[in-house]
Amino acid sequence: GGGGGSEAPRGFVTLNWRRVLESEEGLRAVPRVERGALPLHHLRLMHVQLSALRNGFIVARLLGRALVLPPTLCSCELGFWPKHIGGRCVAGDHKTLALPYVCPIDHYLDPSALANSPFAHRERPFLDNNRTAPALLASRVTVLAGAPAAAA
Repeated sequence: GGGGGSEAPRGFVTLNWRRVLESEEGLRAVPRVERGALPLHHLRLMHVQLSALRNGFIVARLLGRALVLPPTLCSCELGFWPKHIGGRCVAGDHKTLALPYVCPIDHYLDPSALANSPFAHRERPFLDNNRTAPALLASRVTVLAGAPAAAA
């Protein structure tokens, strides 16, 4: 799955997601929240990840490549109505859900809008699929966004 973009991509872009998740202290923390309160820890985590995702889409589009979607984390099972979440930040009947968890794409993006967008992408398991060409997996270039310029 995954589409977007009007032309076939010339390759793929992945993000160093570990670096994104380690960019701020306590980003993966899951404190208790009062029923119906805004889970600010979750909103902060999503803000950081969506900012990185936006930057990844822009870089991929500028390079004529498709972005391989990263394993985005949710630290609260927010759903559509925050009043349903309890102190552990999960709906009452999901007692075994471990937080944070890799959340489905429709928890943070609109899949149909993404499919119709100009941003080429591939679903998260694309690089783990046994049908993905080994040559593709072996070819890799690392780019560090925001790396400091060398001293003159």
